[in-house]
Amino acid sequence: MTQGLLNFLTNFTNVSDASVYFTQIDITNAYTTISNISTIMMKHYVTQGVQQIYRILGATDIVGNPVGLISNLGRGVEELYMEPFQGVMQGDVKGIATGLGKGIRGFTSKTAYGISNSMSKLTGTWYLGIKGFSGQETNEGSLDKPYDIPHGLWQGTKGLGLELVKGVAGIVTVPRARVN
Repeated sequence: MTQGLLNFLTNFTNVSDASVYFTQIDITNAYTTISNISTIMMKHYVTQGVQQIYRILGATDIVGNPVGLISNLGRGVEELYMEPFQGVMQGDVKGIATGLGKGIRGFTSKTAYGISNSMSKLTGTWYLGIKGFSGQETNEGSLDKPYDIPHGLWQGTKGLGLELVKGVAGIVTVPRARVN
């Protein structure tokens, strides 16, 4: 039971693309001891770290990496705005139409990627956590990367079916094996 709980919690420690930025500290008239300068620097950087902890927590895969999702959505909105603007700068109707098309395509692709990536991280982390808690071995090595959308959908459907069958069978076999 303890090992299952440890496996469950270990799978929730994945952090993806967490950017934490610290500003410099300016110390003027530093006619003091090294100890005081060290204290000032520690306070400065610890305060900044605490203020940015949301970036780390928001980049955890257990919640689907919402920081990454917002970042992708922001890039999509930026393309939706900038590409048509570039077309307007060309001055002709064809440039405007091309820019609008590029903007819509960029917005759609970035939004779709952000949502699917976030959902993938969320479901993958929960899957590995629950599987680890159940005491089953987690093995991602058997998963091969799909080469197109239909192949990926087939793999996902097949994997879901196999895991459901294993889960239902495990409800019966695992307790019986533990009793024996």
